[in-house]
Amino acid sequence: MMSLLLIRFMLTFLGLAIIAAQASWRASDPPPAGGTEVKTEEAVVTGDPATAEELLDRLEQSEKTLENFEAGIHRRTFDAIFEETQVYLGDIYFDVNRAGAGRRFAILFKRKGTLVEADGAPRMNLRDRNEHYIFDGQWLVEKNVEDKQFIKRRMARPGEKFDPLSLDGPLPMPFGQPKSEVLRLFDVELVQAPAEDSFLFTQLNNVWGLRLAPKPGTRGAEQFETVTVFYDRATLLPAGIDAVKVGGNRDMVWLFRQKRNAGFDAKLVDVSEPTEPGWKIDRRDWQEEKPR
Repeated sequence: MMSLLLIRFMLTFLGLAIIAAQASWRASDPPPAGGTEVKTEEAVVTGDPATAEELLDRLEQSEKTLENFEAGIHRRTFDAIFEETQVYLGDIYFDVNRAGAGRRFAILFKRKGTLVEADGAPRMNLRDRNEHYIFDGQWLVEKNVEDKQFIKRRMARPGEKFDPLSLDGPLPMPFGQPKSEVLRLFDVELVQAPAEDSFLFTQLNNVWGLRLAPKPGTRGAEQFETVTVFYDRATLLPAGIDAVKVGGNRDMVWLFRQKRNAGFDAKLVDVSEPTEPGWKIDRRDWQEEKPR
């Protein structure tokens, strides 16, 4: 199961929007080669930002009109000890839900496997694997369909709103957060392209990047060395993430065929417990966080 920190991390840096595959793309297929294909309204952008702070200003402004977001997701995780790369393919959906209980999302992975060498070239060895991560504003659900495992955690006190992306919360990351908070917790650098040793280097072009290094003493510094987020220059939609973790592990996410403000189906965030026989259900109610 994907860690809560990684879920927060992904949604945080899927930043001023979030994601799922376009109707014409089947999650059972590998994502298309080439750069990010964006089918959505375009943001008004004038010239290249001179500094990371200027890009943060643009992103903060763009986020004000965001209602929902969806895209395809291609995630790769590298284990530095075993030197193994896991691959996940699926969809991601995000809803701001300003009038309701707050931000909510669904990450639906549909294929999973490993990256293997074949004839001197990397190849994805994939199988169907339905792993779902759903947050409805109160409850976070991890659902593994094949194993019939269902874990449900309440993330807020009953009746209170919980922002899954809060920078000072238990899973800190800058997603749709004020520029001032990002700069308080991270050293930020403007970059022009993904690193050449990242698979994002061959998939992303015409992007701006923000490399964020968590400041000493913050929660983020306990988990990450750096996190670099890439945004499409024309739309300011997120296109990729490259996170280097403490200890050398690495997590890379490619977001493609994004759609902004195309509507959100509330059924995506249904956190009802399965009623069919055979499911292992683990329900965990709200617990106060222990003092640090």
